[in-house]
Amino acid sequence: MTLHAVDDIDEAIDATKSFLFPFELRQWLRMALVVFFIGGGTGTGGVQNIGQFSNFGDEGSPSAGEFSLTAPLESVPAVPGPGRLFQVGGRVPAEPSSLANEVGAAVLIAAVAAVVVLALVFAYLGAVMEFALAQSLIDQEVHVRRYLRRHAGNGLWLFGFRVVLGVASLVVLISGLAALYVVAGGSFQNPSASVLLGSLGLVIVAVVGFAVVYGLINGFTNVFVVPMIVERGDGLVGGWKRLWGSMRREPKQYLVYVFFSVVLAIGVGIVGGIAGFVAALIIAIPFGLVGLLLGFGLATVSQAAGIAGGAVVFVLYLLVLLVVANMIKAPLQTFLRYYAMLVLGDIDEGLDPIPEVRGALRSDEAA
Repeated sequence: MTLHAVDDIDEAIDATKSFLFPFELRQWLRMALVVFFIGGGTGTGGVQNIGQFSNFGDEGSPSAGEFSLTAPLESVPAVPGPGRLFQVGGRVPAEPSSLANEVGAAVLIAAVAAVVVLALVFAYLGAVMEFALAQSLIDQEVHVRRYLRRHAGNGLWLFGFRVVLGVASLVVLISGLAALYVVAGGSFQNPSASVLLGSLGLVIVAVVGFAVVYGLINGFTNVFVVPMIVERGDGLVGGWKRLWGSMRREPKQYLVYVFFSVVLAIGVGIVGGIAGFVAALIIAIPFGLVGLLLGFGLATVSQAAGIAGGAVVFVLYLLVLLVVANMIKAPLQTFLRYYAMLVLGDIDEGLDPIPEVRGALRSDEAA
């Protein structure tokens, strides 16, 4: 019996070469943009501690001996207290520290909301880019804006699908922790070691099992169902129905694919990591020299200017490194996606998303 997951590795390499070579900078940059969104590119950010605003407006008490009366207390005219002096419309304004707390809370809420919105936008773009990548590999040309417009609706469906999977995984995690709590007797204060270890083992097995199922569903959706939707016009549900029928008919072929795809993904990750590390070192040399020269040059004017110049060069270095890293990932991701599509078409010809690419590859081999 032919194992397509074994036979299609070489063809996936050939398909990657035909798609990305000869080298064209514009196409590689477009692929780098697509890969950035689908490859889990994440940004980090934080909200600075705004608790310091709670001290806004506090006054230090004067030291003893710094103030003294020059007349008897009885001769000093009565002065209205702060509440009366600043009272407007019958209401006393809030204390400065209270006002600062309210402002700080509002800033924190706005920052959290902004982060959530950005995360959702990024997740949606990542879903749409899945279709852009599949369309690019099928057409063997990259048009980011065109594909984004074409697959905006499909991306929304995939985004919702991922949200449901994420919520389900969270529910399973919480349920597992709750089960551990119940098995431990409703208290973790004095549980027996055997009960605790046994329940913890069950939870770990359950969570790992669900993680495997989650990974398979999410992975098969990205590498099999998305290209089917692009090529055949099926919806997400219809694509999964067709794929599930094929999986039931050829379970062995899909299991072998899962094994080899994991092995190849590990190998690709190692290659990408090494190439990224080497690229980071090579790029660091010119940027490091420019940063030092600029920093020392501006430092003759002022120390702050030197630090600012060095910081600008460092930020530019990170941006260039980000672009180069995703350009390195472009052929690796292309290989993995072509491999999956080649295997799918060999297992079930009716689901083949790249019949033209496959035909061109095999005609070249025959020649």
